[in-house]
Amino acid sequence: SGVNKDTVWAREQALVYLELLHRVNLSTASLGGDIQTSPTRIELLDYRKLPQTERKEQIAGITYNVQRMAWALFPTQSGNLTVRLPDIWAITEKGRRLRLPGKQHPIQIKALPAGVPADILVGKPEINQSPLTVLPDINSITSWNITLRAPVMDHTLPASLPGLTAPANIKLYLDNAQRQIEEHADGIVSIANYTVSVTPLAAGEF
Repeated sequence: SGVNKDTVWAREQALVYLELLHRVNLSTASLGGDIQTSPTRIELLDYRKLPQTERKEQIAGITYNVQRMAWALFPTQSGNLTVRLPDIWAITEKGRRLRLPGKQHPIQIKALPAGVPADILVGKPEINQSPLTVLPDINSITSWNITLRAPVMDHTLPASLPGLTAPANIKLYLDNAQRQIEEHADGIVSIANYTVSVTPLAAGEF
C-alpha cells in the first residue's frame, strides 16, 4: 500500500492505493471497510473510489497476480493528513481464510501561496477548441466546441466558460458544461464540454 505523493498542494489530487499480491487462486477477496482519514474525516473530503484492476507482475523472478484498489483524494485543509487503509479479507480456493491488516500513510498538505485565487484548478488543465467549420451569415447561428480537462473533481470545473467577450454586433450564446469523469489507475480526469454559439448582427470582420 502507499500514496503517489507524500506532499501535495491543497485541492491537488492524491492517490492512495492498496495492492493484494497472490500466487494461489482466491475464491473471494474483499475490503473490511472504507478508507479513513484524520484529523479531517473522509466524509468531509472530496474523494472517489477507483475501479479495481488486476495485472500480473514479476518480483524477484516470481510471477504474482496483483489486485489493485485505489482512491483519489482532494484534501483542502493544509497540515498533516493520515490515511488509514482497510483490512483485506480473503479466502483461498482451498478454503484458507486470511485477514491482512491495513496500514496507514501520512500526507503533508501545503497551503496555496498567498495571492493565488481560491478557485484555481490545481493540477495540469488542458483545453481544446474546435475551429469554426462554416463562416456565419448575418442573423444565423454557428457553433463551436471547447473542451476542458483537468485532474480535479467534476464539480470543480466551471459551469460556463468565463472571460468570453464579443463586439456589440456579435451575440454569444453559452451552454452550460456537459460533464464526465475518466477513471484511470493513476487517478481521475474530469472533462467539461462547452458549446459556444455565435450570431453576427452585421457583415464584416470581427
